[in-house]
Amino acid sequence: MTKKHELPEYLNERGYLYRLQKARELAVRSAGKDWRSVARRDQLPPDGDWRIWLILAGRGFGKTRAITEWALEQAQRYPKSRGALVAATAADARDVLIEGESGILNSAPPDFQPKYSPSRRRLEFPNGSIATHFSADEPNRLRGPQFHWAICDELAAWRFAAAFDNLLLGVRLGVDPRIVIATTPRPVPLIQKLLADPTCVITRGSTYENAAHLAPAFLEAILSRYAGTRLGRQEIEGEVLDDVPGALWQAAWIDGARVQAAPELLRVVVAVDPAVTAGKGSDETGIVAAGAALIWSSYSVLCKRLASTRHAFPTAAIGTFGCVSGLLSLLCHVWLEPAVSLSARDMLLIAVLGLGPLGGAFFLWDAALKLGDARQIGVLSYLTPLLSTLLLLWVTGRPLSGSIALATALILGAAVVGTRAR
Repeated sequence: MTKKHELPEYLNERGYLYRLQKARELAVRSAGKDWRSVARRDQLPPDGDWRIWLILAGRGFGKTRAITEWALEQAQRYPKSRGALVAATAADARDVLIEGESGILNSAPPDFQPKYSPSRRRLEFPNGSIATHFSADEPNRLRGPQFHWAICDELAAWRFAAAFDNLLLGVRLGVDPRIVIATTPRPVPLIQKLLADPTCVITRGSTYENAAHLAPAFLEAILSRYAGTRLGRQEIEGEVLDDVPGALWQAAWIDGARVQAAPELLRVVVAVDPAVTAGKGSDETGIVAAGAALIWSSYSVLCKRLASTRHAFPTAAIGTFGCVSGLLSLLCHVWLEPAVSLSARDMLLIAVLGLGPLGGAFFLWDAALKLGDARQIGVLSYLTPLLSTLLLLWVTGRPLSGSIALATALILGAAVVGTRAR
């Protein structure tokens, strides 16, 4: 049973620190001091030469405040500059970046309050700087304008990557055009590209870092419900989760098992799980390439040769061999590979896979090698992806496409060549 998340002691003082912090911020604003007097270090722009600053953090981190304050700095520091305020929708741009509690209208100091023109989608500052807001749902709106600076809110929720591409091409005015992005992380291609971009500086953070500035009731509600969960890792701790819930294989496991060079392979099998259709909404096509090296091929050859000698072992012994191999693999994993946390559901799925289709495949393979023609068995094994594809077409009722027909012909041709080879 999961232990209920306990709040730090100072957060249980009926919101005292929360009210104190809000009062302090108001006092600082009234005294004419700037945002840097109250911001945490991770809410301030990083030093150095960067083109994009990406804030990947959990809910309540203070992401929106950080980017709107940065926008105010740019507008004030560079008179007559032009900026872009981009959110997932037009309503988000208005309700969050402009009129929200951490929006520009509520964050701007009294002597630098902009004039907001909703019909023109712009903020006009006293020094001539202009900020125009855009919706990422309309990427072509960003195709023509030019900017000195831009901020993006919840980039991972944008439906069209073209919106960011057009913005990136449009932020080109001045000697140092820059973009600041704030988003709760999600494993979308746009975020993955930014993580690999050398011109992008990344700040990571969690809800906990801003705990003293959040309402205790909010913290208690979300932490007691989501702390320690997968959703909590993304929404609270700000992690980019690449793994798919319930998947038997995770990218981290494959990355941890990579080698510099593959051993000499005696046999290579390529399995294809086609998407069946070729439309924009089609599933992805899965391709798996597996190479059989010396150990497995030696087992298959020796199994056939020993079948008629006094050294033969019964097919029923496959279960024992499987258990021993599994234990050895587990020891190798503990010794050589990074630790992996498996849930009870993961363990159950692995057990079902081992006892069901995988265990049955080893058992039947051993029996077939001892009783049948090893060459014909090898040829027939290539028909597995073909049969699975035909079964998929039959179950879904989808038509046979040209690409699947070509793949079928190639597989059948290879099988015919294999049966005639000497």
